[in-house]
Amino acid sequence: MKKIKSVILAAVLVLSMAGLMAACGKSEDKKGSNASNETPAPTKENADKGNAQTPGTEDKSDKNDNESAFPKALSGVDAYPVPDIASSGWQFSGGMINGKEMEQEEVNTMLQACGGVYQFIFLDEGKARMINGEKTFEGTYKSIQDNYAIEIVFDGYEYYGVFTAINGETVLILANKTESEIALYFLQIIDEG
Repeated sequence: MKKIKSVILAAVLVLSMAGLMAACGKSEDKKGSNASNETPAPTKENADKGNAQTPGTEDKSDKNDNESAFPKALSGVDAYPVPDIASSGWQFSGGMINGKEMEQEEVNTMLQACGGVYQFIFLDEGKARMINGEKTFEGTYKSIQDNYAIEIVFDGYEYYGVFTAINGETVLILANKTESEIALYFLQIIDEG
């Protein structure tokens, strides 16, 4: 019975994330990932205190039409100023759907649907790259909301993101513009070589 429930839960997850997973390749490549679901939900209770603010609660100096659609999933996050992210990479490690933490099985299901890899790479001069399995999308990013959020745009896909600190670790939380209730966590890729 538990296995059937897990299969149904995985199917519901895949259906609820149709917009996000449309960007994922249908590759059979099963590259490994160090992603884990150890990151707790970023809330005022568990985020490090300091110079945090909640994005999306008031319009900042960078007003435009896209900001009016700031995802609900990011509005309660204690956001920190956007760090210098040029030349950095971030890999998928978990998330929340409708305010509920993803289980490790759900994280694994999403990674499998994305060909085993789901990353955002930020380059110089505001250029961004999204890697899903064997597919790579080129786009742009910019700081918005008075440097407390970022907007990432690829052909056909738009994301908003905020940075927060959880247990002393910087976490990038992204939401697809069309999926207001889904927030995905990304941890910085550390080059150990």
